[in-house]
Amino acid sequence: MFQLGNQVRSIGVRAFLIAWGWILLLPTGWSQLRQEKISFQLTRIAKLPLESVEILTLSSNSINGKSPQFVVGDKVLHFYSNDGRLRKSQHFPYSIYAIAAGNFVGAYYLEPEIDGQKLNWYVFHSTGDKAYYLQWAIGRDQLIPRLFLSNQGTTVIFFPEECLIKFFDSDGHEIHSTVCFEDASFTYERNVAGVFSDDGRWFCLATMENAAVPDTPDEVGRSGSPTLILFDQNGQEQWRVAIDGYWSSHVAVSNHGDYLAVCSYRFDETNGVTLPTTVLFNQEGQEIFSLDFLFRRACFSPEENFLLLADQNQVLLVELKNRELIWRKSFDSIEGLLINTAVAHNAEAIALLFANGKYVQGKFLYENPQLLWLTRNGTELDLQQLSGEKFQNSVLEFSAEGSKVFVGTGSEYFELTKSIDNDSSR
Repeated sequence: MFQLGNQVRSIGVRAFLIAWGWILLLPTGWSQLRQEKISFQLTRIAKLPLESVEILTLSSNSINGKSPQFVVGDKVLHFYSNDGRLRKSQHFPYSIYAIAAGNFVGAYYLEPEIDGQKLNWYVFHSTGDKAYYLQWAIGRDQLIPRLFLSNQGTTVIFFPEECLIKFFDSDGHEIHSTVCFEDASFTYERNVAGVFSDDGRWFCLATMENAAVPDTPDEVGRSGSPTLILFDQNGQEQWRVAIDGYWSSHVAVSNHGDYLAVCSYRFDETNGVTLPTTVLFNQEGQEIFSLDFLFRRACFSPEENFLLLADQNQVLLVELKNRELIWRKSFDSIEGLLINTAVAHNAEAIALLFANGKYVQGKFLYENPQLLWLTRNGTELDLQQLSGEKFQNSVLEFSAEGSKVFVGTGSEYFELTKSIDNDSSR
């Protein structure tokens, strides 16, 4: 069982917010002064006793509110129960890459062969039991396919050179296979981004038909014809739309697939600028909103009323029903890169995680993380400095009621709790 850490009480730079509001009591103008004091408490819940591991996801059913669920090492996956006990470990012969989704986790490794390599893909239940295993032969000159895992344990694999996409059910059986572009040229420069909706009913793919060429001082470039495609859970294409720009980039889908966001860009070498576009679509493929922004992270609020978009230091909040940009802020004063985001119900609270990053022995690692808590209107309430070792993975989640945010950095995880004390006087 992991060891409980010491509780850390930290006020920080934005420890208290004193909000004064006048509440009208009588038509004659008599008023009551209400003082609201907001405070934050940071608790270091635990550090895992295992060496060289990182938390992939947190479980939401433990007695402490959150505990590690999936933990990854170089050649091992660890599975924890809700009470924080190590349930099972799965070991692999080569270094693995892990993808967590709901109560499933996938791990793949590349196995060298004479004429190329073999891609081995394992999907496990949260208990640590294997759900299924798949493998593919990868030629010497072939790019590594992209793998995607749903919360229901289904898999999508995309082979970028041929634009071939395959769908597998939760037992690992192939249920559909199709080529996205019949006349697409063979290229190693095809960007691809994909994501499942939380309910697993939809898979959204953003990719390119051909290789793109940037604008130069001598000639206009060529678009790669970026395209957004929506598939259902059986791999059947629902619709596709062309995206402005030369390259496709990132894509996001809301919990139930009601909204899809995609970004693309065009690079102007003459002026040395990137011309970005983010477009929001509804489930029918109709464009409903656009922004001059290139997001790296997108986070929908649980009820799908708000969308948070972020790059390395800039954040936007969009209200979806009225298709309105609520605010756009830069966080240049906070040291480090923005590496993770979380949005509570109805965007009542927003959490941003920043950290410094650098290459260490061939790996890009983060350190000195800082956690920022904001309100829906963009007011910064609290900034906390987190301790800990260098890390690659981070986890950031709000509790259901939005009064706590849980953060995992490497093998440590913390809880930041917001408290409100109301005092009234007349």
